Amino acid sequence: MTIPVRVMLIGIAVALASCDSKPAPAESAAERDAAVGEAFLNTTGGEPVVDPAIHREVATFFTALGKAFLHGDVSTIRRHFSSEKLIESAEARGLIDIPGGSRRSEFLRGFDVGFQQSMGQWSEAMGWHQQEIRKIARLDTDTLLVYARFWDDELEVHTKSRWWLSRIDGEWRAFDWEDFDQNMRVSTLMGSMFGAVTSKAAWLSSFQAMMQAYSAANATGDMVSALTDIQPKIDQLLTHRNLPMAIETMARTLRSGGFVVMEEFEKALVELDRIEKLDGGNPLVHYQRGVARSGLEQWDLAIESFEKYAETLGWDADVHELVSDAYYGKGDVPQAISHAEKGLADQPNSWGCLSSIAIALPLDRLEELVPHFSKLEDAESAYLTVIDYAVASEDETKARALLQQFERAYAQSEYLEECRDMVESLRTGETDDKNP
Repeated sequence: MTIPVRVMLIGIAVALASCDSKPAPAESAAERDAAVGEAFLNTTGGEPVVDPAIHREVATFFTALGKAFLHGDVSTIRRHFSSEKLIESAEARGLIDIPGGSRRSEFLRGFDVGFQQSMGQWSEAMGWHQQEIRKIARLDTDTLLVYARFWDDELEVHTKSRWWLSRIDGEWRAFDWEDFDQNMRVSTLMGSMFGAVTSKAAWLSSFQAMMQAYSAANATGDMVSALTDIQPKIDQLLTHRNLPMAIETMARTLRSGGFVVMEEFEKALVELDRIEKLDGGNPLVHYQRGVARSGLEQWDLAIESFEKYAETLGWDADVHELVSDAYYGKGDVPQAISHAEKGLADQPNSWGCLSSIAIALPLDRLEELVPHFSKLEDAESAYLTVIDYAVASEDETKARALLQQFERAYAQSEYLEECRDMVESLRTGETDDKNP
């Protein structure tokens, strides 16, 4: 499970002018839901853009941006964004109000510096390895609204978002984006931060401390430690009254994620109920609730939660994987196999789905997995992951069968000895205490 951080850019808090922010005109829920449904619930996405050349340009844009994020290439990232256009858009929506003259120039310079710093700080967390452009809407001659689905090979999750692009000096540049899993748009978050800075809100320092702590912990690459270590900072932030909804939702989302990774599932469910009261349209509530209910072995309730998530944002490989595991937990093997197969059809690189189907398949069907492994770029690591999952599930027979399959296919693999040790640990009773 991942907690999206694509919109948690602390550099947005560099607002320096002392002005009041205005309430933003809200997009109607019906309009937004219709657009999201058209993009992600339909099998083929929305209607193609009028000019196929535009689709190619947008695909090239996101391919380059995803690589730049993954490699921390800040200069390339900067070329793909327009902080000035973001400010103009936020002003037009009534989120911020910046005076003219030298103070405006000062603000724009400070914001651009902060924007660069935040991009460098969060670039790896914002990267993706594969993309799917689901819908492109032309807002005017030089402005597009792009709905996209991204896949992260390492976290094995899909994220869905929409991006506002503007053609500036002949090149497409992003100036706003929204993460659908969190129902959070960058310009809206920026408006909350702007208002806090200009009014010197009491909660601002607590928010900055929370995000700095998260950044430091996340830099280690250990998501579990990151979500665990920041819990005291979250608690401190939530002692403040009258937090903007976007800020409180973010904090409580991180808190519920922390409870999940610490396996305090009952506490996670309580926190998720609070988030739902704040933001009833937040799909991540259903996703995390499903994970927590799975942890409590409430399989039917978990499946119900994941299905609610899919009703909003569609089925992805990672959701199929979680539902497959829930069906396997309740003893419905055919459904477990079905969902794992659907997940692999959606994303062949999903080692999670491969693990789920390996556990669910009967022994005499394990050979069906060989073609899946053979198509993977790193099949040996995939075998290591799948065998580890079988060991964690304490299925010695299945683990040994998978090990034999691995030995036949990759007799010289450096991972074989490790896999043999893991499988042997099932016989000796020296397995690690794992929750598959």
